[in-house]
Amino acid sequence: MNTGELLNEMVVGGLVGMLGQSARMIMGLKKSHDDAVAKGLSFKDDVFDAGKLRLSLVIGAVAGILGLLSLNQFQAMGDIDWKLFLTILGFGYAGTDFIEGFIQRSLPQTSGGGSTDVARSQPQGDDARGVVQALSTFGGAEVSTAGRNIIEICDREWSVDDNKGNCSSFVRDVAGALGVVLKGQADDIVDQISGPGWTQLAHDGAAAKRAADRGDLVVAGLKGIDQDQPSDHGHVAIVVSGPLYREKYPLGYWGSLTGTGARNEPLTKAWRTVDLEKVVYAGKTV
Repeated sequence: MNTGELLNEMVVGGLVGMLGQSARMIMGLKKSHDDAVAKGLSFKDDVFDAGKLRLSLVIGAVAGILGLLSLNQFQAMGDIDWKLFLTILGFGYAGTDFIEGFIQRSLPQTSGGGSTDVARSQPQGDDARGVVQALSTFGGAEVSTAGRNIIEICDREWSVDDNKGNCSSFVRDVAGALGVVLKGQADDIVDQISGPGWTQLAHDGAAAKRAADRGDLVVAGLKGIDQDQPSDHGHVAIVVSGPLYREKYPLGYWGSLTGTGARNEPLTKAWRTVDLEKVVYAGKTV
């Protein structure tokens, strides 16, 4: 394969991969829109993030390129049939999941002397996740090393179905995994994080982000009675390391009684706009 053929293959793979990721984005946008309406949020002002859409397209393109090149073993592509087209489309749809798998399967791990260690020719999962993390943080969406442990725990606990539909259960389980005991429902948890043993961060989302960057357990919460529309149920979330949304709101994970919650999303999606400034944050060194 000459340089021109290689570039042509990369362009085709990238475009089809972007198309596959676009299909995933459309479904995600529809769900986000419906969730925003259900929570009384403005989809355009509180939820929509053009930067994430652009990043998703880049990830889809990379997945499509890697997928096509691996399928053809870097040989001249020739004509694309529908089966191949749909396969590349699937690579783009899978996005970072495919990229991580590709890295684990295809890239050799080098030993300390710089030579390839044949006995360990496959990179470990952490190495692959590190490369995917670099892609995911493209454009300044940095995640601190100390904060990654909290994110990994959140991902694990969020995968439990009961936690996706219950914010207090999710927060209790994440805290428990870190050796911190929290009890009761959301209102009870807000009381506990407002008491002894917790560093009070008031309503400062930037301070909560900095604490999460340090690797602290950071909980955000608002009692039901303090909401603009008082409720019998409060709401709590775990704040994680990452960029501030609109230079003010941190990222987080939470469950939701009205749906499946969210993972690694701005807290603007966790509360109604009128309630965001009332949310309290508290951190604890773990």
